[in-house]
Amino acid sequence: MKGKLFITASLMGALLLTSCSNELPADLNPSDGLTSVTFKLATPAGEKINYTRALHDEAEYKINSLTLYEYEVGKDEEGKKTTSLVRIMNYPDGLGRDVITPVDNGDGSYTFSITIPASYEGKTYSYHFVANNATINVKLGESVDRFHNDWYSAVILNEKTVIPDSEEENGEQTSEPVTVYPTADQLASPEKGIAMTGVASFDGNEEITMGAATNPKGEVNLKRIVSRIDIRYQTPNLKITKAELQGAPVKTYLWPLQDQEGNPLFADVATVKTELNSNISLPLSYLKDNESETEVNLKKAFYLYERSNSDESSAIVHLEYTVDANGTEYEGSLDIPFRLTSGDKKFIDTERNHLYTIVLGNGSEPIAGKVSATLIVDDWNLIEIDEPLTD
Repeated sequence: MKGKLFITASLMGALLLTSCSNELPADLNPSDGLTSVTFKLATPAGEKINYTRALHDEAEYKINSLTLYEYEVGKDEEGKKTTSLVRIMNYPDGLGRDVITPVDNGDGSYTFSITIPASYEGKTYSYHFVANNATINVKLGESVDRFHNDWYSAVILNEKTVIPDSEEENGEQTSEPVTVYPTADQLASPEKGIAMTGVASFDGNEEITMGAATNPKGEVNLKRIVSRIDIRYQTPNLKITKAELQGAPVKTYLWPLQDQEGNPLFADVATVKTELNSNISLPLSYLKDNESETEVNLKKAFYLYERSNSDESSAIVHLEYTVDANGTEYEGSLDIPFRLTSGDKKFIDTERNHLYTIVLGNGSEPIAGKVSATLIVDDWNLIEIDEPLTD
């Protein structure tokens, strides 16, 4: 991912606003010495961690739609901090003076400026960005807390019904319909992109007081609101026949939330079983049948909203496989929860903007009927589950 991100952005579908910015300040002409604020949005395009680049990578960083929320920061009569939404600016659906036009710099970054009304001078503002996500119930005059703490859905997974190919001799259907949720297809489609959120930072401060200086610039750390699961299998005789994600939340908070002790808050929503990303094809033969291939990487096998994992309830990657050991074919399955297998063997929460890689096999020796799995977690920090899971 990119290291430093300039002014916040987020990634997902077309923007739907129930409250348009038709009550903009009247004096949009800048005053002398105070012209605009410039934003440079650098999205996490994957340059630093090259192995995260994969199928449809553009959907992980391209800005298809963008909304800027401008808040005035002040104090009430008791001296307590107040915030009030004063402007909403959109791309590409902005109308008149509320439109923003990001310029694609070609390196995963975007630049644009907004006009600062003369009445802003001496006042303090903060800027909050969301890209590629529909937002609702955002009204002028509401506080930042209302925006960040209210609950927004990124994508509510759309179920589809699949009827297995099984018929009796008379042509009547014998298999029951199955409901599936193609998570990755919906969260990472090129037309939508993945939702991300962030807050602009000016010299390390998320608030800026407008003054005589021209063109102040801001920075932001941009985070995707989903985690990604890759599957890597590296053994001479393994073939995965089925992969599914169990316990996938159907919604998440748009912004990361914490309790008073600083612990992450997770949306208490229904979980479902989701299919392997349909853009990914499982190899049809064992690795040893391919002349030069020693491993297969299923990049973007699943996307997963953040959730807590425990002994009572955990997301699980379910795999079914066959292995060829000395001419004998074995069938088996493996359930991989999000937990450590050494030390205290604790469960780990799945966090937004993290990459979880499941490694099957040891990369050199054939599997003798059993499959071992190692889970690697990447963000800026690295956690390894160093004692393999076995079925």
